[in-house]
Amino acid sequence: MNQFLRIRGFAVMLFLIGVGAGFAITLMIPEIGRLYFAFQLQQVEQLTSIDPGVVGNLWMALNVFLRNLSVASLIALLPVLLVYQTLAYRKRYPYKSADHRAEMKKEIHLTLTMYSTAILLAYGFFVFGIFLAFVFTRDSFHGLVIWTLYLVPHGVIETLAMIMAMSTGIVIRDSWLKNFDTTISSHWRQVSKRDYASCLVLLIVALLLSAFLEVYVSRDLMRLLANIT
Repeated sequence: MNQFLRIRGFAVMLFLIGVGAGFAITLMIPEIGRLYFAFQLQQVEQLTSIDPGVVGNLWMALNVFLRNLSVASLIALLPVLLVYQTLAYRKRYPYKSADHRAEMKKEIHLTLTMYSTAILLAYGFFVFGIFLAFVFTRDSFHGLVIWTLYLVPHGVIETLAMIMAMSTGIVIRDSWLKNFDTTISSHWRQVSKRDYASCLVLLIVALLLSAFLEVYVSRDLMRLLANIT
């Protein structure tokens, strides 16, 4: 099985912890939510400035897709670069202990574990936790339900794709520890290129689908819910 395509339970748990932490902290410090919402409002205004219509909606969906894909691709690529940087640094500044391989394994394990952990927590904290807490403080449960329903059509696919991208550090970590090699030129050889490419293709498909769902389904659903309530 392609390990890059697995949605790991601990990754979802870290994401949810980030959501909860962002929600709780924003309730305690509402100014964080107001500042974040103002920032997001600027992003939305840039998209909504596009003329409506068939061409305008396609252009908006493409903008959303490229924004999300650029973030996901960077997140998925950074673990390989982190391994390369670690190997290059330790070649220049080797460990003083005799067991060089064991120390290198520990460092790569810690680096890639902390990378995936930090980015999963941050994604939940900033993208969902702060925003949903701001909506809750402004519109109570009514607003929270409306925005949650808005996010469901496209947000589930987009979030799972992002979690998959953020978990690549764990997959690369495990691959490296299983086929350990301290040469700098091997930083890419230790990764299954076919599996990695399949992951990137799936990210493209999932994020393209979520972008079109956001423009053509979620926006209309939001208008419908606003009219009903």
